[in-house]
Parts: sequence; C-alpha cells; structure tokens
Amino acid sequence: MVWLWHFWWLWLLAGRIMVDRVHANIGEMGSVIRVQVGAVMDIKVAQPEKRLLA
Repeated sequence: MVWLWHFWWLWLLAGRIMVDRVHANIGEMGSVIRVQVGAVMDIKVAQPEKRLLA
C-alpha cells in the first residue's frame, strides 16, 4: 500500500511537469500569435497611408 502512495506522488509530479510544459508552449504560441497579429495590423495600418501617398 505504501508503494502505491509513492506511485501517486510520482504521477502528481509527472502531471505537474507536463502541465508546466503545456503552459510554457501555450505562452510561446501566444507570443508568436501576438507578433503575427501585430504584423498584420501594421500592414493594414500602412496600406491606407500608401494609398493616400499614391
């Protein structure tokens, strides 16, 4: 019974590490998406200025 208790702790630790990794991946993806959205917004903002200059 004691080994089962330790086994649960291992599962909890593994789960925690996986959750941390998933959160890190989501954070990286979020920053990438933010950069892409920012670039698209810059293009949309820049286009009317080009039309006005043309």
